[in-house]
Amino acid sequence: YNSQCQSIEYVGSNWGNRSIFAMENLNGSMYIGFRGFHPTYGNNITRFDGTNFYPLGPGLNAEVQALAIYNGQLVASGLFTADGNNIQPLNGIAVWDGIQWNPFPGGCELNGDIYYLNVYDSILIGSGNFDSCGVVHTGGSVIYPNGLTTLPETEDEPFQFTVFPNPSD
Repeated sequence: YNSQCQSIEYVGSNWGNRSIFAMENLNGSMYIGFRGFHPTYGNNITRFDGTNFYPLGPGLNAEVQALAIYNGQLVASGLFTADGNNIQPLNGIAVWDGIQWNPFPGGCELNGDIYYLNVYDSILIGSGNFDSCGVVHTGGSVIYPNGLTTLPETEDEPFQFTVFPNPSD
């Protein structure tokens, strides 16, 4: 969406059967999470600077479902288990340091996938179709402030949410 022109514009061309799942803006570039490999865009994730697309290293080995900016870094989550070369194990959530994909600090072994990421008050919140993180029962949501905490169990199905401060505060 171009807010100056108040119009929707196409980004790139020839996406073929690749579905776009997430977009996030960081330092003037648009990061796009999608499904599949594209010789120009990369492996499941790309960066668009307004003119050109750039792969992010080897990319990721499966689709990227969500993106968020957390502590000034790009965080991706989805169905991937490693980087695009299948060298660096990532367990469905990873941080891009500008050169390579790294495991998310404080992450744990999820028994499912994170479909949604949101940042609220310096806290990264993820939700999806998992119900445990290591040996901790999570109810499908995890919070990453300093280590791992869990949200109360809500539903069995993943949901997308945005948290807003209480207007009376």
